[in-house]
Amino acid sequence: MQDVVKQDEKGAVDFAWLTQNVGGNNELVRRLLSMFEDVMKDTLEKLDQALHSSDFDGLSRAAHGLKGTAATMGAGHVSSLSAALNESAKTGDTEELEKQMEQLVSACGTARIEIEQFLES
Repeated sequence: MQDVVKQDEKGAVDFAWLTQNVGGNNELVRRLLSMFEDVMKDTLEKLDQALHSSDFDGLSRAAHGLKGTAATMGAGHVSSLSAALNESAKTGDTEELEKQMEQLVSACGTARIEIEQFLES
């Protein structure tokens, strides 16, 4: 299994990094985070469907997409877990994929909570 980056002290989403990367435009940060929440929700549904139908190519594609989106949004832990899932999808090891899915679902849940708190502030 690929090494997975652990969530750091900054939390699931590095809001300062994201804000800096969009030139300090707080309104844009809020819109991007709202869209990212939708992407995570939709992608987790696709991943679950792909896993339960043994569609490992679809699983790999969805995980790869989430990996890039999460990295762009400053969600490093979600990105690294998605990368590991993407790699494991190539082996078709259902037991390992299920463990990784649990970890990814948890990390996305943590990210969503942090995003909601940020958006409410």
